Formats: sequence, C-alpha cells, structure tokens
Amino acid sequence: MSAAAASVRNAAPAARRAALLRALGLTPYRLRTAAAGAAAAAPAHAAAAVVPAGARIAVVLPAEALETPRQRALVDAALAWLGLGTDAIALLPVRAGALAAPPPRLSAYLVFGEARALGGDLPAAAQAAATIELVDAPADLLAAPARKRTLWRALKTLRRALRKSG
Repeated sequence: MSAAAASVRNAAPAARRAALLRALGLTPYRLRTAAAGAAAAAPAHAAAAVVPAGARIAVVLPAEALETPRQRALVDAALAWLGLGTDAIALLPVRAGALAAPPPRLSAYLVFGEARALGGDLPAAAQAAATIELVDAPADLLAAPARKRTLWRALKTLRRALRKSG
C-alpha cells in the first residue's frame, strides 16, 4: 500500500470520502437550502470585472456564466487551452447588457455572446487594433455542442494572435 493510500485510509470518514471522490474524478453534490441559495445568488467573483495588471486577453461573458458551474467549467477549459495563466486573463462579466467597468485596452478579446457590450464601451481605434473573436454564450455552447466548433476556431485565432504579440 502506498503512503498516499495509507494517509487516506487513516483520515476522518468525511475527508477520506472527499479524497476518494477527487481521486475518481467525481464531483459531490449537496442539496441546496434556502440560505445557501440566497448566498449563491450573487457570488463575489461575478460581481465586478477582474482585470489583472499583466492581462493579455479580455474575456467578455454573461455574468451567469461565472455563476453556473457547467458554464464556468467550459470557459475555464477554453481559456486553459490558450496556455495563459489567470494573471493574463481579464474577466469582464456583463449584466443587463452592459459591462460593469470600461474594458481595458488589450490586443485580444474573446466575447461570449455579448458583442454589443464590448462594442459600446471600446473605442473604434482600439477595436481596429485588437483581435476580437465572437462566439456563442456558454449556455448556448452547452445546449448545442456542434457550436463548439466556432469556439475552437476562435481559440486558434486568438492563440496565434497572442503568440505574435509576444
């Protein structure tokens, strides 16, 4: 028996169960309660734009995509393929058709279903100089998997543009 397996076996039952589920790649689900549902209605990470100092790409997406686990997983997987760290990605959530803050001027933008929000806030000169890729909203991509082809094409274009810009 390996040392890791021995440590899991000696752990508390709840911790052991969680470690075994993680090892199997399973996500445990819990029933929601009224208090937990109210707390989850407005998570902190979706409330405002997150723009790191060294951002190289901005991702404009519906705020619901940050709040829904399946949609967030899709966005995270797509961004992971670009090979950038979290410090190089600016997440710009859109609520009621508008960005919470003006978008930063970057060389690349990935827009998930909210093109009007970016177009209205980003000056025309910045739009002309940047690589902007438009794809369907994450909910639409999950509903119709054939649409993921447009996401794949957009990611390839953005990856090429990011490599050129250094």
